[in-house]
Order: sequence, then structure tokens, then C-alpha cells
Amino acid sequence: MTAAQNSQLGALCFGRAQGKDFLGIADLDRHAWSDSRYGERIPDGEHVWRVWVAGAYVFVARDGAQVVGAIVAFPTRQETLFVHKVMVQQHYRGRGIGTRLFDLLLEEIDASVHASCFLTVDRRRRPPCGVTSGSDSPNDST
Repeated sequence: MTAAQNSQLGALCFGRAQGKDFLGIADLDRHAWSDSRYGERIPDGEHVWRVWVAGAYVFVARDGAQVVGAIVAFPTRQETLFVHKVMVQQHYRGRGIGTRLFDLLLEEIDASVHASCFLTVDRRRRPPCGVTSGSDSPNDST
């Protein structure tokens, strides 16, 4: 993370999602994809986010009381963790928020469960920083 990005994060609060955050995360999920070609996708509902906040690895970025970024990973049957979504509100993007959320998630995984984790990315987009390509399966675009 650059010094400029780090200074832009100063006003934001990062941490593990709390029970009260599920509505803000669900709202972010409804709007975060609207400016992409995935705008037609059905977001995960409030009930799902309530369960994930309680039982999965969910971290958020807050600006005051507003959730402006979130990441979620949950265990699979293969004893790995699947990073399901990383979302940042459009006007907060480019500040290193997604990077910081990934850092928090990976620090928690390394400290507590020592599990491997994976995610899928759309090959037609620029990959997240530090992510290397894996399979060329057409199912790898999420």
C-alpha cells in the first residue's frame, strides 16, 4: 500500500463485522455491482449476510456508521476458505480499502485457522494486486 493510500484510509475504521453491520453490508452488496456489467446479478439478501456476519470471516470498512467496504470468506468442505465477495462503494474505490480488507482477512486466517483460501476473478478484468491466475475454466469468472 502506498503512503498516499494509507493517508486516505485515516478517517475510516476497519475491523471484523459486528451483528449490527449485516444490513449495511447487504445494502452495499445491492449497490456495489450496479456500475459494472454484473449489475443484473442478484445480491445476497439480508438473511444471508446476518448468518455470514455471525459465522464466517467478514470484515468491513466504515466511514462513521456507514459500511463502505466489505469482504467475506467462509469455509468449504475441502477445509479451505472461499473468498466470496470483496466490495467497496464506488466513490471510495482507489484508496486501498479492498487491499486493507484483504490484509485483515489474511491476517486472521494466518493467526487462527492456518487454512488455504481461494477466490475466483473475472479474467477479463485486471486481477487484484498480488493475485495470480489459476485455471482457465470458464467457471472461473465470478
